[in-house]
Amino acid sequence: MAYEIEFAESVQGHLRALTARERAIVLDAAERQLLHEPLKETRHRKPLRPNPIARGSYGWDNCGCSTT
Repeated sequence: MAYEIEFAESVQGHLRALTARERAIVLDAAERQLLHEPLKETRHRKPLRPNPIARGSYGWDNCGCSTT
């Protein structure tokens, strides 16, 4: 099952600040890691501790992207 990755306006502004090469690296990594298994725990991607301020259990709402 493939998920859709949507970036918030603020993230798009940050991406525009990167060079084309850096932007391609970031977007490729996001797609590769999040498109099919966004909640899969890996050695470098672990769930966040419970945080009453964060809206999502993994904090995705706070980073400006969603996996719907």
